[in-house]
Amino acid sequence: MKYEITKSALKFSIAGIFIPGFSMIVVLGLQMLINLVVKDCEVAWKMLFVIMTLGAIITPIIFGNRVLKANQIDDFFAANLWLYNLSEYIFLQVALGWLYSSTDTLCYRTDGQNGLQFVFTAWIGLIIILIYSFILDLIKNNHH
Repeated sequence: MKYEITKSALKFSIAGIFIPGFSMIVVLGLQMLINLVVKDCEVAWKMLFVIMTLGAIITPIIFGNRVLKANQIDDFFAANLWLYNLSEYIFLQVALGWLYSSTDTLCYRTDGQNGLQFVFTAWIGLIIILIYSFILDLIKNNHH
């Protein structure tokens, strides 16, 4: 069976254009949970940035290994593909946001730019997901 990881990622990307605000609600919830433990907003954001950056790096490696070992796309794999796309989207949204925002701004300033920064980083994440999916499709289709 021919792999169509890129096709699935493209479908996700169409939805992903419209959901960066919803995914940030999840991220803010995580930040608030961490903040309950560490009691310092800046430390909580730094921890979240590190966790999300590690997730953005590790998740594609695990997913790529799974794809390269799979013989066909089944329903379980297709469901995991959507889960991968969503988790990588959120991981990249925050990991790239680390480059454009500071913990000081996120915790103590209300200049209105934080929301837009995370929307743009989510959209950049979509491009990264599409490129990675295309590469996986090329590799897998050339081996079968």
